[in-house]
Amino acid sequence: SHSWTLRTPPRDARHFAEEVQGCATKLIARHFSVEKEVCRGPGSPPPTEEESALAVRRLRQGFAFVGITDQWDLSVCLFHAKFGGACKPAEFSEVRLGSKHNSTHEGYDTKALRGFVDKMDGRLFAEATRIFQSDLSRYRVSSKRCRRECWPKRAA
Repeated sequence: SHSWTLRTPPRDARHFAEEVQGCATKLIARHFSVEKEVCRGPGSPPPTEEESALAVRRLRQGFAFVGITDQWDLSVCLFHAKFGGACKPAEFSEVRLGSKHNSTHEGYDTKALRGFVDKMDGRLFAEATRIFQSDLSRYRVSSKRCRRECWPKRAA
């Protein structure tokens, strides 16, 4: 998630989304220093097509694990299927939930974005989803298997 560090607050949700668009793509594709604001501001133009392709390539080739936060429990189970070790109840704790989100796993209401779509980060997320689905298949991970092997470890 992103916080707002500029002096003038965003006008609305769409303005915020426009300002931080491509942030994940930029974080993966660009070299940056701690002092530089990576995701927004005058020194951070939107990602280019080349940076988008580079971020997708780096995600595919440079990450040992890709999970999907919207599928947290399944991601935890996949992690253990891929790398070993037993599931622990703490891994299923709901941390850092947004103030307007609950644990019912319903999607966020995006009406406030008024049709805005982050195309660059959307490409990156689509690739992350492909990797995740491929790994689920490769390691034979399913909800059924996770219910049997991993999810009983969740705190009651």
